[in-house]
Formats: sequence, structure tokens, C-alpha cells
Amino acid sequence: MMNKYLLLAFLLLGNLVAVQAQEDDSKYLKGAVPLVDGRVVMTRDVLFTSNSNLSKKKMFALIEEWANKEYTSNEEGIIKRVLVTSAEEGYVACQGDDYLVFKSAALVLDRAKIYYQLIVRAEDNGATLEFKNIKYDYQDYKKTVSAEEMITDEYALNKQETKLNRYYDKFRTFSIDHIDGVTENLRNFLANKISNGGEAAVQTVAVSSVAPATDKPKASGEVITAVSVIKQETMADFNYKQMSLEDLSDDVVAMFKDNWALVVANEKAMPAAWSGLGSFGGKPVAMSVVKDDASAVETYTISFFTPIHKSQLDKIAKGEKSNLTSIVAPSGAKAFAEAWMIIECKKVLEQPTTDAMSDGIQSRKWAETNFNKLFMGEIINIWAR
Repeated sequence: MMNKYLLLAFLLLGNLVAVQAQEDDSKYLKGAVPLVDGRVVMTRDVLFTSNSNLSKKKMFALIEEWANKEYTSNEEGIIKRVLVTSAEEGYVACQGDDYLVFKSAALVLDRAKIYYQLIVRAEDNGATLEFKNIKYDYQDYKKTVSAEEMITDEYALNKQETKLNRYYDKFRTFSIDHIDGVTENLRNFLANKISNGGEAAVQTVAVSSVAPATDKPKASGEVITAVSVIKQETMADFNYKQMSLEDLSDDVVAMFKDNWALVVANEKAMPAAWSGLGSFGGKPVAMSVVKDDASAVETYTISFFTPIHKSQLDKIAKGEKSNLTSIVAPSGAKAFAEAWMIIECKKVLEQPTTDAMSDGIQSRKWAETNFNKLFMGEIINIWAR
């Protein structure tokens, strides 16, 4: 009789564990990884009570302090950095790297590196976090793979969308947990600052800024394309770090597709209709298609931006005044301080796109646009933050 009750107890316990596991999985099931225009964009909110009296300005200053503390690389192989901040618009953009450790034992280490962009927007009494451009570096793949290929409902859930699929489940659950962890980290930081009266110390905020520099650069008074120009001592003044070509993501096609680019040549900034990387004469080159009235001198730059700067790039495309800040790269060519990556190029080739295309149909299509010139330049420096 005793054995019978023991068996019944084990069965009940097993059912309870199974139900609990199913409940625990609910946060990872349908709708946990939303898509916006076919791309994974995960949003989280951090809100405080309406009587907290925390203005957007105060929230921005606290968020910027948090970002400068958390998004600084202290671990080998991990690159965390603040890309750009704007007190005027109330946002902070960061580039995040981290390891998702699926299993760690004496002889087993199963982990993937996650890459993502984070945009934190300040609001009255709170903030919104937006995680996007998520990618993974994992031992099973020769190049980085996108979140769209790993953690969406299509890949990570069964047909009934009631269970997680094996293999993809770890990427989905650990990614969601990581994003929730970043959100909770910010929430705790803000709550601690607020409870200790931290908001009282954030009255003075710059109108707009990039990642903080140790020494403030001096204005040179030069002007290009109706933007202010700052002459900095080094690229490090704007928290740029030099990279090699090998440091760039293998998925360069997606990188150029998802980020807007400006080419600055001969003191003129212009949008690039297309950009890409390649090899010419055994040297790495960058190629850009620009408007036919462009003319490159010995050196020029390509500045890459995250989507938060779309309105500013649209202004430049229309020939209007923008709020972007031009800086001087080591080659002497101009670039933009708000860019998350800058490529310095030495001109190799400049020719009409119609001459560069063997496909007559494609050539005629390009001829119908204003983007009729191809720039090819040897890459001499790559700067990113």
C-alpha cells in the first residue's frame, strides 16, 4: 500500500513539474519576438508612477549616465559602446555584445555571442528600450546569423505555436532573458538614483552630444553642407576606435542595407544610394554610388548611421540644413561625429555608373536617377564605436 501511495505521489509531482515548465515557457511563445517590417524589434518599457515628477530631460541625463557606465568594454572580445546621444531628442543609442552561455561544465562550453543595437528613448517618468539588428556568432555557422533566422516564431516554435523547437529554443529563451536583464538593470539603476535623489544632480544637460570625450574639441569655424565643423585632436576624442577590415561583420550586405550612409568628398556631403566592400588590385576597397555632380579629391569618407538619424539624412538629401556635426578624419577628409562607423578612403576610381555596368537594362535604370557616379576608394582607416 505504501509503495502505491509513493508511486501516486511521484506521478503527481511529475505532472506538477510538467505544468510548471509549460507555464515558464509561456513568456517565450507566440508574440514574444515581434517583427517590424520583417525584422526583429523587441521593445521594453521602464515606467515610474506619474507623481514621480521626472521630466524627460531628467530621465535622459540618468539614462545617459547608465549607458556610459554599462556600455564600455571591460572584457576581452566584447565590444560595448555608446554610439551617439542626443539630449535634444532624448535618446541614447548603444552597440551591445555579450555571451549567451547555454551550458558550462568541466569539459563543455556551449555559448553564442549576441550582437545588437539598443536605442533608449527618455520619456516623462520613464523610458522605452528598443533592441534591433540582433545577430549571433555561433560555432555551427561560418558567419554571423540574424535573429530573423534563429528566434522568430517561424523557426523557434512548432506549427501549433504551443512549444519551442529544439536547438532554436536556447537562442530564443536566452535572448529574451538577456534583453529582460538589460531592461531590469536600467530599471534598478533609475530606481536607485531616484530614491537617492539622483534627479536633483542632473539639471545641466547639453543640447546635443556624442559619446563623452576626455577633452572637449575646439571649434574650427569651417562649414560644409550647412553643418557645424569641429576640429578634434584625435578620433579618440569622440570615442572612436580603429578597426581592421576583419573586425567587420561578415554580413556586410545587411549592414549596408540597414544603415544609411553619407559620402563626404571635396567638402560636400551627399547620400550614397548604395555602398559595398570588395577587393581591387589585392587591396580592400569601398564602393559607393553617388549623385553625378559629386567629385572626389585624394581622400574622402563614408559615414554610417543608425535609423535614428534618418530625419537628418533626409534633410541633407534635400539640400537642407541639418544638425549633424562634421569632424576631420586623420586623412584630412571630413566625416560626421554622429556616425557609428566611418571609413576613410583614398580614391582609386571615379566613373559614371553606366560605364561600370555590363547589364544594359540596369545601366538604363541607374541613368534615370541622379545617382550616376561610382566612387571606388582604397580603405585606409576604419573607425567605429
